[in-house]
Amino acid sequence: MVNLGVLLAETGRAEEAESLFHTAVDAGNSDAMSNLGVLLAETGRAEEAEASFRQAADAGHSNAMVNLGILLAKVGRAEEAKASIRRAADGGHTDAVNLGILG
Repeated sequence: MVNLGVLLAETGRAEEAESLFHTAVDAGNSDAMSNLGVLLAETGRAEEAEASFRQAADAGHSNAMVNLGILLAKVGRAEEAKASIRRAADGGHTDAVNLGILG
């Protein structure tokens, strides 16, 4: 279901993708939580994206931690961004330290 949602999002069918992601999120799928966050961020819904990334991050999804950090950095919340990126890096996300957010 998540992979289909990604495919739909990549082909411009964002509403359908969002619906699939929500179904998977309701089932507790952290990949769907993270992908929903990406979709929401790409469509200008930063507050909703933040909530979705936080939900995935709280479930241990390291890519969501990184994406949350990037989102927070973009909206000027540098300290929170650093904390999220550091959490991902501490959890073994190898690209987290290469983003330049940790300073």
